[in-house]
Amino acid sequence: DASWSPFQVPGQWWEQGFQVSENQPVALATDFTIPADWNGNRVILRFDAVHAGTTFWLNGQLLGYTENLFTPVEWDITGLALPGRTNRIDMNMLVGSTSESLSSSCTYAFHNLGGIDRSVRVFCLPQAHVRQLQQNAGLDANYVNGELKLNLLLDSGQTTASNLSLAISLLDPEGNAVTPSVANVSIGTISGTNQVNVLTEVTAPLQWTAETPQLY
Repeated sequence: DASWSPFQVPGQWWEQGFQVSENQPVALATDFTIPADWNGNRVILRFDAVHAGTTFWLNGQLLGYTENLFTPVEWDITGLALPGRTNRIDMNMLVGSTSESLSSSCTYAFHNLGGIDRSVRVFCLPQAHVRQLQQNAGLDANYVNGELKLNLLLDSGQTTASNLSLAISLLDPEGNAVTPSVANVSIGTISGTNQVNVLTEVTAPLQWTAETPQLY
């Protein structure tokens, strides 16, 4: 309403003229629309960084509390999101948290760092998707051939997913597919989260040096 003040995100309160003490709670709220065609998908709300101990609500329902400060905060809002309609996020923020006391961030900065100081986004994922991907690329014991190790965490969503497969390819610095490349890894049926490990060998890859930095 008219008593609220606009706040630009990403941003800090101090930078935008709001003089707030570390022990004074601040309320932030905004409305946003979720596309109607996201219905049936997983909907994720992600804050890349929030500098405060923060309680989150979506459409009046409690999401939870975090005080990560410098690392991302993600909420799976699938059950509360309203595709095709206006949604509202509310936040109650207090900089004077345990995390702030341990980090002394505001003390080092000489001002209150409170705010949402990195990007915020809402995105959707299919019910079954790759939740995490870890890559480890190295050379064999003779420093001749390459070994590419992939560790994937698959999430089936809220139901059991069947007949799944992964299509994976590796491209050389010119954008051409490397032979042999990994393709069509059969997964089958998964329920909940499942870990999949993939190992493939690359014959005589272009090796990285400071003078010839080859990037696959």
